[in-house]
Amino acid sequence: NRETVREIAERTGARIEIEQSTQDQGFSTVRITGSASAAEAARQMILSRVKDSAAQQSSSSSTSSSSYLARPSDDAVPVEQRFVGYIIGPAGGTLKQIKELSGAKIVIDQETREQGYSIIRIGDSGSAENLRAKELIEAKIRECQAQALPPPPPPSWGAACWQCVRARRCTRGSCRPPTK
Repeated sequence: NRETVREIAERTGARIEIEQSTQDQGFSTVRITGSASAAEAARQMILSRVKDSAAQQSSSSSTSSSSYLARPSDDAVPVEQRFVGYIIGPAGGTLKQIKELSGAKIVIDQETREQGYSIIRIGDSGSAENLRAKELIEAKIRECQAQALPPPPPPSWGAACWQCVRARRCTRGSCRPPTK
């Protein structure tokens, strides 16, 4: 939120800009400028806040997503991890819309994300709601494939802008993708 960004900027002396034009794809880009020490301090604080937020979200759910909707009468659909952000959408909006349009119970189990995929669990296999949810999810994946969007930049890129991520080099002189 804006207050958090303002607080981090004030505490570190760095300038922080959040580019949200890619929010519908499930991510935003943060650009941090200032002295090297200020930018690194801001980066560390942002990463810490993101981790804290993720931990709060996972601990606030009363049922583990890996066990919820894991009955034999439910479907488990593996999905490449690069599509999961698109299916969830900004602030969970796309997933919420799929749930509302289909009437299905859906959870995304990301315990296998490190292996390159997640499991979308859809309740009541074979029901009209289940089939509609599968159609909507498959349509979203096809939409993403048609756009041929590259995956979001890895965390090690820090303040690299999206154009530079695509080009795999700095195209504007204002950011520094990591060199290998």
